[in-house]
Amino acid sequence: MTSMGTAREYLSCFHLHACRLHVENSRIIEEKLRGNELSVEHRDKLFMEYHSYSLSAVLTSCAYFEATINELFSDACAKQGGYIDHREFWQPHPDDVNKDCELGILPMKPELRQKLEQAVLSREIGNCRYQTDRYNLALKLAGKREIRQNEAVLQDMIILVKLRNDLTHYRPQTTELLFDTKNNIMNAHTWEWLLDRLPSNDVCKFMFAPQKFLNYTVAKWAKETSTNFTAEFFRRLEVTNYCDAVEIQEQEHLKRVKEHYGSLDEYYKSMRE
Repeated sequence: MTSMGTAREYLSCFHLHACRLHVENSRIIEEKLRGNELSVEHRDKLFMEYHSYSLSAVLTSCAYFEATINELFSDACAKQGGYIDHREFWQPHPDDVNKDCELGILPMKPELRQKLEQAVLSREIGNCRYQTDRYNLALKLAGKREIRQNEAVLQDMIILVKLRNDLTHYRPQTTELLFDTKNNIMNAHTWEWLLDRLPSNDVCKFMFAPQKFLNYTVAKWAKETSTNFTAEFFRRLEVTNYCDAVEIQEQEHLKRVKEHYGSLDEYYKSMRE
């Protein structure tokens, strides 16, 4: 048997890309829902798609958040991968346009790698009850300031994970339709605590939970909450997020290809020759 090399795959970037797509699709559908000339049947169909995209945005935003920290610790234990050597982020065609360059990408330092690996081997990481605890463990081992409970990025992330868990392990509730003295709907639902913590959206104003929370505004908030938290984490850790590094190197690669070949078509043509 002949080996053709090795491959190490990551999923966090796919989760993030999926989240972005779901957010954008929910935005497009919300614009249609705000139109006045919609049949009841068409409107109901759009709302089903609208809630589905919004739900998927919440789920994939958390999937990205969880996969990211798992990949960091996994690379530390494997002693290889994108967080160890940034050249592994992108291995393009071996041409003079693809020479390695400094792009501001910060790989994991050997001292940090050893500490993260030891945390896994000693099962210290097993004492982390929540994924946010794993992020703070990495910061602690790196000697960096942890993300505290009173910081907005952590508070929002906790709410997002709570929302994701309630949606994933959903249990139907019977909601009583109540009106206050001004004929405003008052929904007696255990999810109502989220109303004061999530951005409002008038498209779903008169809906019950959970549909009330499955809208473009919350989908966008979920994406921003997850990416803001990971961005702050990597800023403190002084390591480049894998997804960011992939995008940086892809943009640099495309820039060099266009400079050398003039167009992508000419580049792909040269690869086939």
